Amino acid sequence: MSRAIRAWLHEAARSGDAVAAARAAAEAVAADPWAVVREAGALARCHLVPTPTDRRLTPEITVPAGAPWPAPHPGRAAKGAWDTPPELARRAVAAAGQGGVTLDPACGSGALLLAAHEAGADEIWGTDLDPAALAVAAVAVPRARLGLADALAPGAAVDRVVINPPFVAAELQSRASRAALRERWPWLSGRFDLSVAVIAAASERVRRGGGLGIVAPASLLTEPYAAGLRARWLATDRVTTLGPVERFPGVAARVAVVGVIVGGPPGPVPSGIGAEDLLALRGVPLDPAARPGDAAILRTAAARSIPLGDLAVIDTGVVSHGPDGGKASRLFDLPGPGRVPYADARGFFAGERRWLAYEPKRMHRAKSPALFEVPKVVVQRIGRGLVRAAVDREGVYVGHTCTVVVPREIAPELVCRFLTDPLTAGLLQIAHGSRLDLYPHDVADLPFPRSWLEGAASPLEAAWGLDRAQSRRLAALALAGRLK
Repeated sequence: MSRAIRAWLHEAARSGDAVAAARAAAEAVAADPWAVVREAGALARCHLVPTPTDRRLTPEITVPAGAPWPAPHPGRAAKGAWDTPPELARRAVAAAGQGGVTLDPACGSGALLLAAHEAGADEIWGTDLDPAALAVAAVAVPRARLGLADALAPGAAVDRVVINPPFVAAELQSRASRAALRERWPWLSGRFDLSVAVIAAASERVRRGGGLGIVAPASLLTEPYAAGLRARWLATDRVTTLGPVERFPGVAARVAVVGVIVGGPPGPVPSGIGAEDLLALRGVPLDPAARPGDAAILRTAAARSIPLGDLAVIDTGVVSHGPDGGKASRLFDLPGPGRVPYADARGFFAGERRWLAYEPKRMHRAKSPALFEVPKVVVQRIGRGLVRAAVDREGVYVGHTCTVVVPREIAPELVCRFLTDPLTAGLLQIAHGSRLDLYPHDVADLPFPRSWLEGAASPLEAAWGLDRAQSRRLAALALAGRLK
């Protein structure tokens, strides 16, 4: 790394140009293309900041006062700019297949381009919005055809697209850009990550019969906001590579390699479960853990059940913000006039209570007091594995990290028993895949057995009419989710 850093420092001091400095760093280690991506790529994500005093950069290198310092760019998180490790890049390229032109429309410093070069791609194209990253990619893969362009922009069709899209959360996107993306892809909904839109745009660049290889955020496989994209892949394309879900090195993100043949023909996903079975599920999950026969378990249970949403009012708790800011100014440690007992998910299950001056007109999506002040079941909305739920008869108002279930004519204790049964957790994974959020509509879709409504106290597997193999499968899914 010291050669790349020295070259960067020298050129930055000489020219004051971050792009030239990134190129110089890349050329200093050009003998090893992966070192170019790894070392010069990291420097390309930095900008020039004069250091006010002598400052040690490495044990061997001290930057004198006034000289440029490679400071990580403050907008890195907003851009989702992270270079792909070699092994992950190679798997994404393999998932796209071989032949013709291979494009990475968000190529950064060139990791996927280099993997495509190693795989013998006929032609290699790359675009990015960062000129410093492109300067590094040009050194890493000299034969690549590179250009400055937005990955969301339409462009010429190619045979293969490989991409590690920028992961940019909803909070870091502008309202105007999100509105424009929803207009372009009406199926986008909720708090979608920018990566989903970038992948949708990448899909549109692939010729019929061509391949798409993606380092996809795990959320793309199961979250509702990407259901439209998953439905298209299952109905008109062919998913050829899926998973496993793993951590992206150095970043708190979970990813999976996905491969798609655009234009199909449709068929089973790699685990063997049929596309038609997945399309029949409301969430259209692409879970690497799914197996043939899973959808039949859900159908069997549903045939002997009634959706829980037909038997209860189900909603989120109090949303944390309102037109004049968050609820922090209305939370107190002691009771008082107009205050109600309150807890977020963590506090509720720990038995902790605070006091909220609840004013529905000042809250975002105000909830009726009737949601909280009657006997109810409180469900933790965020978590993996078994469902965490408890009955509340004390009228506690809970936050939006909880889902509230108010049964009509069923004992809350029976609903709680149903929700916390391991078989219910397994069924949720089949229906919605492995994800952190348990939304109210997910709870509402759960099949509550009719025999329990009639007073039977049979185990859930018998109430659902499952055989031993089906029960074992649900229990295994619940255990796997708990261990993640």
